Amino acid sequence: MPPYRILVVDDSAFMRKVVSDIVNSDETLTVVGTARNGAEAIEAVKLLRPDAVTMDLEMPVMTGLEALPMLMKEAPTPVIMLSSSTVEGAAATIQALELGAFDFVPKPSGPNTSDLGRLQESLAATLRAAVAFRREETVSRLQPAPLPPPSPPRPKATEPLVRGGVAPPTQPKPTAASKPPARPAAPAPAKPAASASAAPSAKPVGKPAARPKPPVPEAPPPAKQRPKPPNAALNRVVAIGTSTGGPRALQQVLTRLPEHFPAPVLVVQHMPAGFTKSLAQRLNTLCAIEVTEAEDGMELRPGAAYIAPGGLHMTLRKEGGSYRIRLNEDPPRSGHRPSVDALFESLALTPELDRTAVLMTGMGSDGAKGMKALYDQGVRRTIAEDASSCIVYGMPRAAVELGCVAKTVPLESIADQIRKEVEQAEEV
Repeated sequence: MPPYRILVVDDSAFMRKVVSDIVNSDETLTVVGTARNGAEAIEAVKLLRPDAVTMDLEMPVMTGLEALPMLMKEAPTPVIMLSSSTVEGAAATIQALELGAFDFVPKPSGPNTSDLGRLQESLAATLRAAVAFRREETVSRLQPAPLPPPSPPRPKATEPLVRGGVAPPTQPKPTAASKPPARPAAPAPAKPAASASAAPSAKPVGKPAARPKPPVPEAPPPAKQRPKPPNAALNRVVAIGTSTGGPRALQQVLTRLPEHFPAPVLVVQHMPAGFTKSLAQRLNTLCAIEVTEAEDGMELRPGAAYIAPGGLHMTLRKEGGSYRIRLNEDPPRSGHRPSVDALFESLALTPELDRTAVLMTGMGSDGAKGMKALYDQGVRRTIAEDASSCIVYGMPRAAVELGCVAKTVPLESIADQIRKEVEQAEEV
């Protein structure tokens, strides 16, 4: 098989050389051209027809953000953004993912740091994944597709999400009267198989295996009397795990949950430190529920979503009369921190709660073992995104193969399925 053809776009001659050297050092990849800005990139893509593009965000003449929607419209191609971990860079990265970027990798902070080694590993694997899946699947996944109408936004309550003296998020939320209409859906990128947080070292060999049909889960064990939760106001919880393609999927799901959603939502999205806060802030401007980056000690409450911070595991713990988020720096699980397995396994320690677990698009198998642990306890509110809508059918597939998925639904139906499961949850 000929090597995958990559276009490198960056206004810095140094970064063009660094990225080109990384690409050319991999026998499955080759650089077919370079460009210094977004305008040159669009013309180069039309001329060279690369399999994938690496693109900087901040460039003269035309930025990466300005070029991305034009590229998706005129010559859809998987684009991997090289992103700064500054506040501004992280926010721009989230916007790029909404505009159709396939994925991103953190940009090294300088020429003499270990970041260059991490860039080499993650960039090469992400590029291989993008083009491998692109050759199997149609690039129509890069075209914009409108999101279903979100729940009506509401004026945000002045009461903060945080309990126990932790400062509330600083970004103010617009009121229903001043809030602009929800943006159309970000275009779904071509199917990848790697994320910026942890890229695999193995190279794809040939065509990916056929996707299995979901097995019929075994009959649930006889219902047991659940212990009464310590806080009668909180008797249900939803946990969601996702990776590559997750920001767009989370937007589709969380914007459809109503203001008075009767359960808290815990979210693990595989992202490096510095990016999850921007993701939470962006979702918070679009959703009727509150969305924040989780902090250690936060007390859960219904109608709120908590996103695990990059670089930390997030777990749920019952402490006295409340349920609180606990963060830790335990070793990565399957290369990931935060890990979906760590979150799901902590939910297994709270059998008095009615738990709904969800796995959406993402590479690898993180979350499958944790979902199996819940399923073995008798939890049957387990949901996996269907292969037809996944950007990467990895994490959901792993759970399906373990036989621990009760419902398999496409992305556009996940929010409705979550609402149905939570509404059916036993009132205690």
